[in-house]
Amino acid sequence: MRLITKIKLQANSEQKLLLKQTLGVCKEACEFVSSIVFLSNTKNKYDLQKLLYHEVKEDFNLSAQTTILCIQKVTNDYQSKHFTQRHYKKNSAMPFDDRILTINLNKNEVSIWTINGRQKMSFAGSKKQLELLKKRKGQSDLIIQNGEFFLLVGYEKEESKKIIPDDFLGVDLGIKQIAYDSDRKSYSGDLIEK
Repeated sequence: MRLITKIKLQANSEQKLLLKQTLGVCKEACEFVSSIVFLSNTKNKYDLQKLLYHEVKEDFNLSAQTTILCIQKVTNDYQSKHFTQRHYKKNSAMPFDDRILTINLNKNEVSIWTINGRQKMSFAGSKKQLELLKKRKGQSDLIIQNGEFFLLVGYEKEESKKIIPDDFLGVDLGIKQIAYDSDRKSYSGDLIEK
């Protein structure tokens, strides 16, 4: 099962500005891609990449992988049955994968792509959160909350083993008899009704 844990980036004021600008540029790129999806009704990720990759990369000055992730984010958002144009908030979350985000657990440091090149910064989390980072898998989302930046880091957790019952009890709920089970026991009366 895929879950997330949240770690706080300990960015200085210059890095916070870069991260905010990065989210802003990515938001604008997603808005542009969304308008093309809505006008052309093209929702396939690969068709959109062929159509828009170079234009989005150059017009918004994004890295190759960030361009792909912006297109992927928009196409994922258009997968619902209701086809209405999607819009992105000023500080929308942005996915980062291993090509543009590195988490070094030994140094408690991340290296993350920004519009002004990679930035290294430390991060903080509880002991449990740091332990969960060892199970990290897939993309992480960069978010901003109350002026602070966080990474929502995906990890895998083994699902508990399914219990296969060797016996069962059926219960029929009724009006006259509150409940009647498959062992032919009846449940009724004032106490049961309460």
